[in-house]
Amino acid sequence: MNNVKLNKLGSGNFTVEAIKTDGLKNSRSLVINTISDNIPEKLTFQIVNTFPHSKEHYTQGLEFYNDVLYEGTG
Repeated sequence: MNNVKLNKLGSGNFTVEAIKTDGLKNSRSLVINTISDNIPEKLTFQIVNTFPHSKEHYTQGLEFYNDVLYEGTG
């Protein structure tokens, strides 16, 4: 059985614990920095159109692909 714990953002410990069939535990820990070195690009926008939304749905996510903005709804 393996347990893996990792912080999603920032600097944190990555820990792996293995429990062998004879019950002995073996674990290793390592600090991993998960912060990007890339400076975020400042973007601008312009509203070119609006569309009505169903009041029974909500936006789940937005994604740019080939300079087109896609909206995922649920």
